[in-house]
Amino acid sequence: MRYREHPIPADLSAIVEVLWTLEAAAPGPGESAAQPVIPDGRSEIVLHWGDRFERGGEDGRFIAQPMAIVAGQLREPLVLRPTGVASMLGIRLRPAGAAALWTGPQVALAGRTLDAGAVSPAVERWLIELRDGCRTPDEAAGLVAAGLRRLARPARVDQRVAAAAARIQHHAGTERIDAVAAHVGMTRRHLERGFLDQVGLTPKRLARIARLQRALGVLSAAAASGAVRPGLEAAVASGYADEAHFARDCRALAGTTPARHAAHVAALTGAFLEDAARDAGRRPDPGARRRGADAEGRGR
Repeated sequence: MRYREHPIPADLSAIVEVLWTLEAAAPGPGESAAQPVIPDGRSEIVLHWGDRFERGGEDGRFIAQPMAIVAGQLREPLVLRPTGVASMLGIRLRPAGAAALWTGPQVALAGRTLDAGAVSPAVERWLIELRDGCRTPDEAAGLVAAGLRRLARPARVDQRVAAAAARIQHHAGTERIDAVAAHVGMTRRHLERGFLDQVGLTPKRLARIARLQRALGVLSAAAASGAVRPGLEAAVASGYADEAHFARDCRALAGTTPARHAAHVAALTGAFLEDAARDAGRRPDPGARRRGADAEGRGR
């Protein structure tokens, strides 16, 4: 698996958080292909060069994803599985960044992965041009900035909503929503309306996701260090009332328990390190551990 993050020009950093590419071989016989994608508080654009991923449904069936995808905010885990060789480019937007690229309330896209043309024909045409004109995602990554400058309308982003979302993320969901609203000069009710329109989630939901994301990061680090109770360390460090509260949020938003998540990250990271060592012809680089964990779930 080869996951790479590309530089974002300063003039686009208020809209785009990460520009990434991913190349991965097809799963081998007996390997578990399905992977959960945990909510992270961002919408995303994904473009495939390789075989498309399939999304798991509530009935247990998997449905092929479009070649060019607009993925709205996730409110619960999304299960994806590759169907072959993965080769893709992703544009992970800031929480309110999607408002600069397509109109309409973002809450209407929450929990959905749609064909880009159903959301914005202009974005779809641009993505098709990228795919047809570039041999690889890495080659296309160098052209993304020009396309975003042409399509984005930053003036459509409510800067108070964007600032509130950034504050929630900075404090990892531990600050009271009333205090966040006051900080940006809005009432809580107006802030909630602005979030549904521009972010696609309520401020409270984004705060829950931000706190869980921090807790899962602490959990993975604690488990890797051999902590006796990594779940407790993660709960305390992330502002949960207790370990049980963390476990409830983990089940609700990530679809798993803290212990199972830590074991899954450890297994994924181990495979990543083995691949990196094999490709480089040397011993695994311990610094790659985080990079392996960060690559989990890309490609929705």
